[in-house]
Parts: sequence; structure tokens; C-alpha cells
Amino acid sequence: MNRLQLALIATSTAVITACGGSDDGVMVTPPVVVVPPVTAEVPPSASATEAGLFAYLDALFKANADALEPVDLSTFSPSLSDTTEPMAIG
Repeated sequence: MNRLQLALIATSTAVITACGGSDDGVMVTPPVVVVPPVTAEVPPSASATEAGLFAYLDALFKANADALEPVDLSTFSPSLSDTTEPMAIG
């Protein structure tokens, strides 16, 4: 082979390698889910049932709520039942 053919082969190989193929698939990034802090508002479930209130208080405890903003309690109206048994804590 002469030098011209070797140069042509090397150049062709470099060009083909540089193409890298095609990615026709669109890369989808997962949506960013912004979770508000547990102290943003009292959820309606906390006012609806005792179990909902307990779940919310548990979330407050786990979130180190002392470092977060105060909670607006204007929408909070806990349900009081005379017929249900007290929940066991622990």
C-alpha cells in the first residue's frame, strides 16, 4: 500500500469513529418532586381521625420540627370521639 491509501484509511476510520452512532431516543430526566416541609400545613387527615393525627405528630417528631418554621393551626380541628378506644403509643 502506498502512503495515500494509508492516509485515506486512517482518515476514514477517524471520521467514522467520531460519529459515534445516533441516539434517537429522547433522554427523559425524572421530574423533581418538591416535598414541602412537614410544618407547611397540618394535613386534613390529622383533623379527620386519631390515626391521622398520630401519623402527623410522628412525622413532626421525625422531621426535627424544632428547626423548621411554626405551623399554622387555623385549619386544624381535631376529631374527638367518645366511642373509640384510645390508641396505643409505642
